Amino acid sequence: MPTPAPSNPNLTPATPGDPVAAPSFEYRLHKFWESNANAIYALCAVVLIAIIGKGGYDFYEVRHENEIGADYAAASSNEKLKAFAAAHPGHQLAGVSKLRLGDDAYEAGNFTQAVADYQTASDVLKTGPFAGRARLGVGMAKLLGGQASEGENQLKQLANDRDRKS
Repeated sequence: MPTPAPSNPNLTPATPGDPVAAPSFEYRLHKFWESNANAIYALCAVVLIAIIGKGGYDFYEVRHENEIGADYAAASSNEKLKAFAAAHPGHQLAGVSKLRLGDDAYEAGNFTQAVADYQTASDVLKTGPFAGRARLGVGMAKLLGGQASEGENQLKQLANDRDRKS
């Protein structure tokens, strides 16, 4: 069992010629703890609260993303896809919903609606394979929808765009 640090060590020499003993590390540590214990406890509490808060926020985010994924999986019709995209604007799955809606409008020959849906999907899906596919859809829908020059420009831009990963 360690011996407690003296509360007041005699640092003055007994006689004027005796050497002065420096306080030990344990003594200095004990004095530091006595003067800063509350601040150290408070710092530990703040760090612990921050860790718990971050974990709680991460849990909330994962749960929220899972709920959005479940909502997307339940969207089996065009009306449900439109409602999903409207309920989650800016989310990647909303962009995929708009891509699916654009595909359906394209297949139905409604090129104006297809351009609008593909453009929304392209705005949301900025990178990745679906982004390139949405930009391709915009170009093709414009080309077939009577906007030939705009459609050709879109397709040329897509073909010449080597910096974007699609």
